[in-house]
Amino acid sequence: MWATLIGAANGIAVGFAMGPAAEKGAAILSGLFAGTPFYFIGICILVLESTEAQRRHRNVPRDVFPLVAMFLAIAVLFSLAQALRVRKRTRPCSAESST
Repeated sequence: MWATLIGAANGIAVGFAMGPAAEKGAAILSGLFAGTPFYFIGICILVLESTEAQRRHRNVPRDVFPLVAMFLAIAVLFSLAQALRVRKRTRPCSAESST
C-alpha cells in the first residue's frame, strides 16, 4: 500500500511539473517537482541504510554514499533542465509583450 501511495505522489509531482507549473511559467517549482522521484529514491536509500546500520551497531557502508550522490545528482540535473526549459519557453512571450 505504501508503495502505491508513494508512486502516486511522485507521479502527481512530475505531472504537475510538466503540466500546470510549466504552463504558468513557474520555473523553480516545475524544476523542483521534475526531480522529485530521484530526490526521493536517494534520500530513502540513505535513511534505510542508516537505520539498518544503527540497528546493527555498525557504520553505514561506504558504497551507499556514492549511490545516494548519484541519485541526487540526477535529480538536480533533471530539476535544472526542466527549470531552464520552462524559463526558455516563457521568456520569448514576455519579450514580445513589452514591445
